[in-house]
Amino acid sequence: MAKKVYDEKINKHQDWGGSDETAGLPVSGNRIQEFIKESLDSKAGVFHYDNTNNRYIVFADEESQDAYFDDPTRTDLIIGTFDAPFNYSAQITLSTPTYNAILSGTKNNYIGFTFDTMNKSGQSVGEDVICTYTIIKGGVKKTITEKYRYGQAAHFNIDDYLSIGTNTITVGIVGQTTLAATTIGITYQVVDLQLSDTYDVSQSYNVVTNPNEAAAIPYSVSGYGTKIMEWYLDGVLLDYVKVEDEIVDVSTTRTKYISLANLSQGIHNLQYRAYTMLDGERFYSNILYRDLIVYTGANKNPIIALAATIPVGNDIITSGNLQLYGITQYIPYDLTFAVYNPSNAASTDAVIAIDVIAIDGKTETTIQTHNGEVGTYSVRPTEYGVKNMTITAGTTIYTIGLNITKSSTSLEPITDGLQLDMTALGKSNNDVNREEWVYGLYSATFSGFNWNKTSGWNNNRLLITSGAYVDVNLAPLSPDPTATGKTLEFEFSTANVSDDNAVICDLRNNAGTGLLITASEVLLKSAGGAVLSTKFKSEENYRISFVINRKTGVANKGLVFIYVNGKFSGAVNYSGSDNFTSSKTLRIGNTVQADVSLKAIRIYNVALTSDQILNNFMLYRDDTVEMLSVYDRNNIYEEGTQNFSIDKLAAQCPVFIFTGDIPALENTTDKNKTIYVDVEYINMQDPSRSFTGKRIRLRPQGTSSMGYPKKNLRPYTGYGTLWDNMGNVIVDGLYSFADRAQPVNVWCLKADYAESSGTHNTGIARLWNQVMSNAQIDGEYKLRTEAQKAALAAGYKYDVRTTVDGFPVNVFYRLTADSDLVYMGKYNFNNDKSTESVFGFKDIPGFDNSKVQCWELLNNGNHLALFQDMENFDTEWDQAFEARYPDKSTNVSDLKNFSEWVVSTKNDPDKFRAEKWEHLDVYKVAAYYIYLMRFGAVDQVIKNAMLMSEDGVKFFFINYDNDTINGERNDGLLIYNYDIDRQTIDTSFSALVYAYAGHESTLWNNLEADDEFMRIVSEVDNALYMAGLSYEKTIDMFDNQQSGKWCERVYNQDAQCKYIGPYTDSGINNLYMLQGARSAHRRWWLSHRFDLLDSKFVSGAYKAKSIEFKAANAPAGLEFSIVSGNNIFYGYGLNNEVVESGVRLDVGKSHTFISKQVINVGDPVRVYSAVNVQELDIHNFIEYLSTLNIAEVYNTTVGTKFKKLVMGVDTATDNRRNTSLSDISGLLQAKRLEHLDISGYQNITNLDLSSLAYFKTLKAYESGLTSVTFASGASVTTLEFPDTMQAISFDSLPNLNSSGFNIKNFGRNVYNIFIRNCSRLNTKDFIFNWNTNRLTDAASCMVTLEGISWAGVNADDLISLGSIKDAGGSLSLKGLIALSSVNQEQLNSIKRIFGDDCTTLGSELYIKAPDGVFVTGPTEILEGNSAQYSASVFSENVGSVEYYIYNGSSEVSSYNGVTIDKITGLVTTTISGSDRTVTVRAKHTPTQGAIVRGGMQVKVSRLIFPTSATISGQQLLNTVGNAEYDLVINTQNVNGEYTTEWSLSGDAFEQGLVAVGAQHKNDCILNVLSTPSDLTTFELKATVKKNYNNQVTATATYSVDLFIPGVILTKKSNPNVLEICYNAGWCASQEYMTEIEAQGVFSLETAFRGKSITHFEELRYFTGLTSIGDYCFANCNKLTSIVIPDGVTSMGLYCFQSCPILTSITIPDSVTSIGSCAFRSCSKLTSITIPDSVTSMGSNCFEGCYALTSIAIPDNITDLGNGFLRDCYSLVFVKLPKKLKNLRFQTFYGCGALASINIPESVVDIDPEFLYQCLSLVSINVDSKNNHYLDIEGVLFNKNKTTIISYPSGKSNEYVIPDGVTSIGSNAFQSCSKLTSITIPNSVTSIGSSAFSVCPSLTSITIPNSVTSIGSYAFSGCSSLPSITIPDGVTNIGSYAFSGCSKLPSITIPDGVTSIGSYAFSGCSKLTSIISKPSKSPEIVSNTFGSSTSSYTGRNTYDQGTNILYIPVEATGYDTGYWLDPLCNAEKCGFTISYTL
Repeated sequence: MAKKVYDEKINKHQDWGGSDETAGLPVSGNRIQEFIKESLDSKAGVFHYDNTNNRYIVFADEESQDAYFDDPTRTDLIIGTFDAPFNYSAQITLSTPTYNAILSGTKNNYIGFTFDTMNKSGQSVGEDVICTYTIIKGGVKKTITEKYRYGQAAHFNIDDYLSIGTNTITVGIVGQTTLAATTIGITYQVVDLQLSDTYDVSQSYNVVTNPNEAAAIPYSVSGYGTKIMEWYLDGVLLDYVKVEDEIVDVSTTRTKYISLANLSQGIHNLQYRAYTMLDGERFYSNILYRDLIVYTGANKNPIIALAATIPVGNDIITSGNLQLYGITQYIPYDLTFAVYNPSNAASTDAVIAIDVIAIDGKTETTIQTHNGEVGTYSVRPTEYGVKNMTITAGTTIYTIGLNITKSSTSLEPITDGLQLDMTALGKSNNDVNREEWVYGLYSATFSGFNWNKTSGWNNNRLLITSGAYVDVNLAPLSPDPTATGKTLEFEFSTANVSDDNAVICDLRNNAGTGLLITASEVLLKSAGGAVLSTKFKSEENYRISFVINRKTGVANKGLVFIYVNGKFSGAVNYSGSDNFTSSKTLRIGNTVQADVSLKAIRIYNVALTSDQILNNFMLYRDDTVEMLSVYDRNNIYEEGTQNFSIDKLAAQCPVFIFTGDIPALENTTDKNKTIYVDVEYINMQDPSRSFTGKRIRLRPQGTSSMGYPKKNLRPYTGYGTLWDNMGNVIVDGLYSFADRAQPVNVWCLKADYAESSGTHNTGIARLWNQVMSNAQIDGEYKLRTEAQKAALAAGYKYDVRTTVDGFPVNVFYRLTADSDLVYMGKYNFNNDKSTESVFGFKDIPGFDNSKVQCWELLNNGNHLALFQDMENFDTEWDQAFEARYPDKSTNVSDLKNFSEWVVSTKNDPDKFRAEKWEHLDVYKVAAYYIYLMRFGAVDQVIKNAMLMSEDGVKFFFINYDNDTINGERNDGLLIYNYDIDRQTIDTSFSALVYAYAGHESTLWNNLEADDEFMRIVSEVDNALYMAGLSYEKTIDMFDNQQSGKWCERVYNQDAQCKYIGPYTDSGINNLYMLQGARSAHRRWWLSHRFDLLDSKFVSGAYKAKSIEFKAANAPAGLEFSIVSGNNIFYGYGLNNEVVESGVRLDVGKSHTFISKQVINVGDPVRVYSAVNVQELDIHNFIEYLSTLNIAEVYNTTVGTKFKKLVMGVDTATDNRRNTSLSDISGLLQAKRLEHLDISGYQNITNLDLSSLAYFKTLKAYESGLTSVTFASGASVTTLEFPDTMQAISFDSLPNLNSSGFNIKNFGRNVYNIFIRNCSRLNTKDFIFNWNTNRLTDAASCMVTLEGISWAGVNADDLISLGSIKDAGGSLSLKGLIALSSVNQEQLNSIKRIFGDDCTTLGSELYIKAPDGVFVTGPTEILEGNSAQYSASVFSENVGSVEYYIYNGSSEVSSYNGVTIDKITGLVTTTISGSDRTVTVRAKHTPTQGAIVRGGMQVKVSRLIFPTSATISGQQLLNTVGNAEYDLVINTQNVNGEYTTEWSLSGDAFEQGLVAVGAQHKNDCILNVLSTPSDLTTFELKATVKKNYNNQVTATATYSVDLFIPGVILTKKSNPNVLEICYNAGWCASQEYMTEIEAQGVFSLETAFRGKSITHFEELRYFTGLTSIGDYCFANCNKLTSIVIPDGVTSMGLYCFQSCPILTSITIPDSVTSIGSCAFRSCSKLTSITIPDSVTSMGSNCFEGCYALTSIAIPDNITDLGNGFLRDCYSLVFVKLPKKLKNLRFQTFYGCGALASINIPESVVDIDPEFLYQCLSLVSINVDSKNNHYLDIEGVLFNKNKTTIISYPSGKSNEYVIPDGVTSIGSNAFQSCSKLTSITIPNSVTSIGSSAFSVCPSLTSITIPNSVTSIGSYAFSGCSSLPSITIPDGVTNIGSYAFSGCSKLPSITIPDGVTSIGSYAFSGCSKLTSIISKPSKSPEIVSNTFGSSTSSYTGRNTYDQGTNILYIPVEATGYDTGYWLDPLCNAEKCGFTISYTL
């Protein structure tokens, strides 16, 4: 009987033990707790400093403090005392700086310090401290807590906590005993600086064909402040160019051009980096190291190039070999390289050798390389230090230094007992020995591999697909491994699984003994039936290890273990007579139902320990980050031991340490067994939650737990004394273990013995509480309890839950304080179910709990628990129910009423359906049902279910026990499949047993039979999904928030102490419960389960992740079908409404849906569970389809099943077409797609299938397809291409043959062809047919064909194909071509086109022909020179070749001054001074057969040398320095080699003032050594001599003035300028002008206007000028160059207008404005640099600058005036300012060479004629951030896409205006000379003026009836337009609307037209029929139909009587006015009127 207590509000004056005021009753604990909380008011109490004793005295409140000081004897008022902290002091001594500036990405940043706490005397206390690191960045604070032992030096890595910018870190320590504290501040300034590039290191540069070749280096740099680029070529720093190398933008992408002129053949290393400045310090980026391949023709040796990144901290390599850094021992490092073979060999072998074993135990690998392709090689070094690697190709050797960092771990390869080690690391499909996979005696054999990305070596894996397999000649299980022990390790993943049971490795014998690996399970079975297995999920990498321990002689004898990713995941024992013997050899693959990605197989002839298994898992990670992450979290041993470190464990999750007789509890079966223990709880994640306790009561917990070696524990913190982390007593042990957790004093430490992962019970509880609390249904929180709602409404500060809360901890014990710690295992620290207020049963403000009751159901088979009847309820109810709240309650009246109602509905489903709302909280019951189903909670239907009611009437279930979920049976076995339901039978029993308990439950059977309830289940399930009940978040809870808190080593130790130890030590066999973290199984089970139930409940990802398509007005009754890829439910919906669901299909079965209503665009059709659909056929929607999105067919959880998409129709028999759909969204997500049909989709122009490796069939006839990108190596077999194709790209399509490749009209519109290694495709017929029929001009064609093998080729056909290259197009052929015949002329053409090597065996392109000999070489040689001639020998019996000169009668070696080497064919000549011709002949002597000769005539031309020359350069020099002078040769056709000697004479030379510096044949440098004291002169002379005999052929002299210092101008140096300056009074002398005089000129006015000056570089000395005035240099028609002085800020109107030969002008940075027409008509100006300082420029500024090719306009310019660049005919590039607002009238008028224009974000207004007459323009590009305009495929629109503004004039062919456009803007298509057809959608209502004017190629246009106005000039000049229909809605036809439509034969004027503008039909010379429908003639003007004989309408036939004006019968007004004349004037237009309408 419950003890009576006083349960009213109390005060501190009462006697809480019992008094008159409390009726003699003791006060209840709840009331005491209430008083304490309210009194302390969240404070620890009142602290008073006692300065006498230097301590603090603590009181409960101020009143107690006052009472004590009134009477100090009342010590009972003192709660406690402690020494004042300043009795003690703390000290931090940093070993790292307080300020640190580092580059972003820098690793190994540590805060290091030592610490101590001292007493007042300065003596060390020697205590441990708690250290808190507080990191603040941008107002965001993060806190990390660590515990440090006394004497330990702190070394804290902060890499993961730093971010870009200023990071402020406060380090604080608190002594654990003294509480002494101190802090110190540290600042980290993290500088962001990133550098990357896209340079292709395989690029080669041929400086023979292009001596001025430059390497283009595209790079991107971003980061802090101004960034400076440094470029080093061959270790030498290149000159800094500010405009190129200074970067002020935060981020930019640029291209740097590196000149390769004069470089030698071979590689030249380019190294570059960026730096930025901070606080005077340079911060460098990584160094990008790129080898540049330069070919000069010096030799044919291969050239090897590398690309590498040199990490920050290393310097530029200026000498020696390339050094690679950032390589770590055991971690793969990918090397990027390329080989260029000048001989154009088909391939080149690169041998990579390394002096450290890296791969497969080998030190050497051979990779096959090709010119123009990058190769990669993966190194995994097993050693460290500086090692060497060499790459050898031919005779070329490239040596590289490898700086390998020692692994920071203690990991080492385990080799003892190693039998097999096969890893895919470093293997390459390009490896010459790619099929060599060997370890010792064992080797692999491969079958069915494509050796590309579809199957073969990929990303350090062996990808096994499509039935391929690999065999290894090893039987791992023979002999019997139980004798010696065995370890088998497989690391792999599966993907694209269509059958979970697909076998991928079978090592079983005929009896089933051995190992089996399927697509989802690994299983090992002994002959005696011992089985060990685990499931795993596809799409995820696993390392699975089986360890078979020996039968005898070891600790774990007779045990077999399985590990998943280094964790114990299962164990089984086998008998001494058992075995695992199987003679099967290894085979992996051989299935088409799953792909396998195999990383490694490792087999030992010994049993590895758990630490060794973990070692291997850690060691063989893919990268350093992953390896260190795994290593660090498992580095939890005390140094030098295998004992867990408390501190290291506590850093991962909290730790309990019990001191007491724990074994007494572990060995008891008595639930009431009680011991008292001391406890230390360490919570480093939240140190304020740590506590210690003395004499805490501890009991075992749980019923099942009593039978296990490890018990659940129940600490009672209300017993004994509990102190918080500050040493304060926790009153009544009421402790809060987490934020918002209610303080309670009873807890549960859950061992989860039967559920070894430790995740399910607590994880589900945490997740379920979250989603139940957060789910909304119809905007309400219907799943919250009333207690939860009341708590929230009252602002209750604690959480009210329906499930327990908790989290992972580790638990230790020791018998005494001095004993060693013993690890008990991992536990969950949970609420105890007895803490009633936690669950809202009571004490919740605002909640009436008087009717609250909670009943636990006890027995799965009890008739009362099953609600089967009410028999003996009053006497037997306690066998079915137990009161959880009120505890031990026997008041069952409400429960009985509820039970009676449920029983009354048995066999009466109608009654249940009608009354359930009165007795059940249906929504919460539905949620519980979802829990049961989602997680397979088979043992929670009856037993372990908690039936609750808050009002005594409506009942529902709350979550409690979650052990047996996710496929687990209640005995701990994982045996249930993911598809179980309440009808599933457990076939492991001989009797009828259902998987789910409670099969006969009346309640649950009624609920499942209730359609309304099941609809609510779907509704609730959707709400729970939105609240977080998704697969992803469930896995996050299980794997990250729960099991992720325990590392692999903890799991392994936990397995040892809970399962393995009890078995080996005591024979307790619960090994089947050892399942480890269960992550692999859980992911497999839950991914399938969620998939299935999503489809069943039509919720979650099933609905959310669907295939979606939209259709426009699609009628009802259209069929579409699916084929199932998984055994689930299918359906579809319209918008968010379900139309059809519950269609369950087996794999491969199909179902046809029929649309039930009209479908509009706004109502998307959603085919549910996209990821499980295998095929979709929607071809019946072809006419209506507007969008299609299939992105959801793939997700990372289950991959994809999608293989076939049919959208199109058979275009030969079906006329339906689609013109709306332009894109299949998400197509690349269909990673297993094999078949796609888009036939008839005319707006689909491009398809990207580049990642679809399994693709086979594309049907695209009658589509708009122009290009398709396939995956290299894809399985393509069938292609049907339309006539519209423009580009074909086939890369390694091994299955594509000619019968499978079909393209309409031979692909006549194709201009870009790339076909490589398609061995079954007849490329010869295709390419020659294409070349014959192509419509594209040769110069635009790009053809690359590799791997060809053509026979019977006609030489003229090949030459015709070569015309592409001749015309400037691109043509590259690689492979073999066998000509049917060839002659000398043809061969010369072929060699000219394809190179001299093309007839040499082994070349990239090898051309052979029938027997014959042909000589090729130059047809002309300059005498004195030599030339190489070679013979092309075509013969089946190639022998020897000799070369001769044929003199007309015999073959000789020398004739007429020409000699030939008979062996090499080298011809040398002598100089005779005359032209002559000889015949070079080759004689072939075959190995058998007759001698064959061939020859060619060669002209030897005489040498021509310069006979006349002049010198150009400065005539005036006045400063010390250098000046350059050029020799201008005036002789034509000079071809002889000569040298030039430069010399000086005259006064200046004789005085030693000048000297010749560097000199060359065409220029020299003059050195001014000193300046004269008076004006003097000297003469420069050039003497030209022949090289071969030193004979002088020409001389030139040049007189130069050497000025007095300060003189800038003389009468001799620039007479015209000096004269003007003298006449203007600016200089005193007529002979010269000084610099001082120039500085005194402040205005030039118009002194130079129209003057005949030629140059004016001296203007730079006129530094007094601030402006160049209006017209200042206008009409200076001889001016070529000028330099504007610094200080000039403005340049006026017309200042350089009409300077027609001005080519060079230098504008200083001081200029801010340039006036209108400033450079107008400067027709020779090719380029100009405008400084960034310029902020305004006037209109027509560069009009008529015909030679200007490029211009960059400064970013500060906001407006460009009218005609700014008008008539700049040569302009090809313009950079518009970033701040530009307007593009004015005719800004780019007449820029005929401009191909593209980029409009910046800032532009807000564009004039329609801004691009008028830009006839080459093909693309207008708008910054995506522009708010006013955008471009679609290079066409300019307004932002909302309603108006088309400008179509580039140079774009060709047809154009379809997008739907939604309402207006065609003025001038939109003006002068589009190549436009042939235009399609205008029905949405367009207006056509602007000049919209289509001057479109001479336009032959087709349809104007929809939606158009109501046609502007003036709309179709003017459309001279090819054969017909046009004016819409009925048009009322006015504008002036010139159809003028010049000279091919228009007829026109119909709609009835609504009232007026027609001037010249509307002028020039329509072929117009013979005008149909005018208005009854009243429209108003016209005199020239509407022309004004002269050249412009009259119908003029071609005016006199033939065929021109007719058709009008209505009753029409008026047509026989008068301008209708009569000129239209009906017989001498003008000649029309007659016909009243016939």
